[in-house]
Amino acid sequence: MNDFFNDVIIISALTIIAIFFYLIIFGQIMKAKKRSGKSKPRQQALDKAAELMVEFMQTGEEWRLGTLNSITTLDDYIEKKRGIYRTEDILADNDLLMKLGSFYGEILCNKKHYKWNFTKDLIPQLVKNGKLIYPFELIKQKITGDIGNLYDYTKSL
Repeated sequence: MNDFFNDVIIISALTIIAIFFYLIIFGQIMKAKKRSGKSKPRQQALDKAAELMVEFMQTGEEWRLGTLNSITTLDDYIEKKRGIYRTEDILADNDLLMKLGSFYGEILCNKKHYKWNFTKDLIPQLVKNGKLIYPFELIKQKITGDIGNLYDYTKSL
């Protein structure tokens, strides 16, 4: 009986070690794909949304992805940027636009049940019941002031 428990402990330990190494290797592969730009567009959108969530966490902002209240945080964040930087400079920051559009798109996926779709040219769009939404364009319209409030816009969808 003692040998049985020793064998179970050894097998369990080896399994845990194997899973640990698998996760390390898988993580390194994902990092390499991200650095090389070879990850799939959907994964790139998730990565950018996560980057903005981390930034919100560091500043104490509300960042819960599954709630529409996160859009209010996004609205406020964009307004702060508009108060500091020129509109042209914000629109020229492709990394920021990717983060904002991905974050907004993920909220729409989680809360409004849209699905990401990427055209052959890799143009990101969201689809629900045949209706298309371009989250990055909506973010640009918010930055330029063409959309006053993303929260109200999203509620109307």
